[in-house]
Amino acid sequence: MEKVAEGVYRLVLPLPFRGTDYLNVYILEEEKPAVIDTGIGDQVSVERVLKGVDEAGVKVGDLEYIITTHEHVEHFGGNKDVKDKSGGEVFAHTLAADAIEGFHEAVLELGKIIDRVEMPVWEKERLKLIMRFNMMIKVTKVDCRVKDGDKIDLGSCKLRVIHTPGHSLGHICLYDEERKALFTGDHVLGEGTPFVGSGFGGALYGVERDEGRLWWFDGDLDLYMKSLEKLLSLEIDRIFPAHGPVSTDPYRRISETLERKKSRERRLVEILQEGRNDLEAIVRELYGQTNDVYLVRGATLGYLNKLVKEGKVRFSVEKGKFYFELV
Repeated sequence: MEKVAEGVYRLVLPLPFRGTDYLNVYILEEEKPAVIDTGIGDQVSVERVLKGVDEAGVKVGDLEYIITTHEHVEHFGGNKDVKDKSGGEVFAHTLAADAIEGFHEAVLELGKIIDRVEMPVWEKERLKLIMRFNMMIKVTKVDCRVKDGDKIDLGSCKLRVIHTPGHSLGHICLYDEERKALFTGDHVLGEGTPFVGSGFGGALYGVERDEGRLWWFDGDLDLYMKSLEKLLSLEIDRIFPAHGPVSTDPYRRISETLERKKSRERRLVEILQEGRNDLEAIVRELYGQTNDVYLVRGATLGYLNKLVKEGKVRFSVEKGKFYFELV
């Protein structure tokens, strides 16, 4: 664990996910202490979070706030055990809270969809394995649902909630105006850019679902870009991301992230200008050779879905394959 600012400690937790090796947990040593994100909830991670709280000079029983940046398992999975041990209250955006509290129900519903949808056997088995893992994630009630503009009072400082949907619909950043610091979760990373697209490699893209259901695994690139631009109006000296190193050049980091997404979208349009094509061919053109086709396929669908929603692209399905073309 390292002290990254006065009263702010960064604890690095290993993750079992390819491409996302670790999570930054932030412990705030304030009058009303807080922890931001808690890991997937395995015993080792929870013990490390509780030990980190102690090493930050905070008694575990004095931890008041357990703040969740968004509804992905590595960010809320440890909430229940940390809450049970500390008595702290769990905070999350109201959309994230809906997804977290209804997580197991959503996983079971998704399992039924996977059973009935036609897809390669290997892909179906992979998704079922992911669903079994997700059912092991512990869930607890969100005690305080926050929205954009709310302030979380830590006594010696306040964190302003900034709703930044895109990577997930219930994502928030936390702005410490006094420190001129922004806790960005997965919205802005210390290096690289976050995944914003169709989860599970787009295996369920186009499948009819309950419109009222918040699917935690899907992002929205249009909302994401607008949320990035929203951050540029803040006075920031440092970014504390959930993944990657702390950034002391926040505006460059935000602008680079935005431009990288825009550049990829422009390249996608160039590909589509050459004519109608199937998804797999578009993925190869957009990303070239990669070891993680599953991930880039989902990301490509994120860009395509943005263009479909804007009425610039249409898609069709033929013999189980997706085809896209400019309108």
